[in-house]
Amino acid sequence: AGDRLIQLYENFITDFEMKINLLKLAHFAVIVSRQYSEKEAAISYLQTVIEKLRSTREMRIEEPILYVRMQIAAFKLEQGDQKECKKLLDEGKSTLDSMTDIDPS
Repeated sequence: AGDRLIQLYENFITDFEMKINLLKLAHFAVIVSRQYSEKEAAISYLQTVIEKLRSTREMRIEEPILYVRMQIAAFKLEQGDQKECKKLLDEGKSTLDSMTDIDPS
């Protein structure tokens, strides 16, 4: 089932990914990232998602990027990279503290 989700994203969702709610896209991207057997592949995939989010002209990209970055932090922790995980969490806290009107989903 995991590989099917990855294929679904690569072969279908990429066609319209920037036309849907970007936070929902981030939620789906995180679910897909958990299907990768290698954490580095999952992190690379999520970094690509972040690059795509940054390249949009949308106003509210902070939330989806933060959500994806927190999953990267979780993967870093699973890899035993506590230093990088803490760095990402600290950056995330700073970003969250500066945000207003946060989407509760």
